[in-house]
Amino acid sequence: MFAMDFAKRSSAVSHRTAPIRKVQPRPCGRGGSLASLSSSGLTDAFYAWRGASGRRYVFTVFGAQESELVAGFSGAAILGVLREGAARRAVCVLASRDFPWGAQAGRSARPEIEEWHVLFGADDASIADLAASLPH
Repeated sequence: MFAMDFAKRSSAVSHRTAPIRKVQPRPCGRGGSLASLSSSGLTDAFYAWRGASGRRYVFTVFGAQESELVAGFSGAAILGVLREGAARRAVCVLASRDFPWGAQAGRSARPEIEEWHVLFGADDASIADLAASLPH
């Protein structure tokens, strides 16, 4: 009796569920602070960006003066970021292998960069997804 009631109920429930709809990715190149860190001292240490696919990536934030440190990372995606008040805007995406300069060369190559956002453990697909999200 229970098995029959369960089958009738699950059949009735499946007819009431909404159809599956395809979710459109969020606008590309958008970033945001992590809400989970809003009440901690780590708010400015991490930032999330969305790729063209809509996938969310969490980056560690370094100041532009830390270019030499960032140049030593491997296997990472690196975003050059401008600050506009509280808002941030990514202006370039590089693989760590393409970030060969130290502090002086990095600053002169992109003097407008105010922060480097680093995604550790990034693969080529993630880097391409992030690069595709930048405004052209």
